Amino acid sequence: MGAYYARRVAKCGSVCIFLHKSCKFVKIDLNSHCIERDFEICAIKLTNITMNLYILSLYKSPSGNFDMFLAKLEEVLNALFIEPINLIIYGDFNVNFMIDTSKKGQLTSLLKTYNLEYIVNFPTRTVESSETIIDNIFLDTSKYSNFVIEPGINGLSDHDALILTLNVNQHVSCKSTKFVRRYNDFSIKEFQVNLSYENWSSVFHPTCNSDIDEIFNNF
Repeated sequence: MGAYYARRVAKCGSVCIFLHKSCKFVKIDLNSHCIERDFEICAIKLTNITMNLYILSLYKSPSGNFDMFLAKLEEVLNALFIEPINLIIYGDFNVNFMIDTSKKGQLTSLLKTYNLEYIVNFPTRTVESSETIIDNIFLDTSKYSNFVIEPGINGLSDHDALILTLNVNQHVSCKSTKFVRRYNDFSIKEFQVNLSYENWSSVFHPTCNSDIDEIFNNF
């Protein structure tokens, strides 16, 4: 067991990562970000491969606070992405990816800002009355295009395992240049200062005959 988070109060839940004894890794301590039921996570960094690869395992309880889950997930991602890294996130999100809901939209939109997309499109939990995709894996599909994902039906749980096969040592060639905005405390304050110099009179004090479309265009 390379990393884990164990609950102190509630029963069940928690997360851990097991690795083969040949894997060299370092544990990434994320316990300070964890909140029982809302956001449970652990992580390792593989050190015996050429890529800067981090693996995160997380869990959100069905009764967990979804807004807190999103806020904590973004907090962790911001902490990790202070340097260029490759990231694989997997776990039980308790969000049904089989149907379009606001929770699915918020989660996928957040992870897309880090170029991470979910890859599981088959049911991971099947009961008598329903099938759902509440377990998933997120990764950068532009880097890992030749992967195989399949269910591991083992009879040990009401959830099927997810088996991901990919070549983590593959060389990624950069064919284009991509510019991204850097968000930090300084850039946010600078943006606020720039906004204070803008003239907002046409937005907040429009003419009497202005309609909502004109106000929006002025904005």
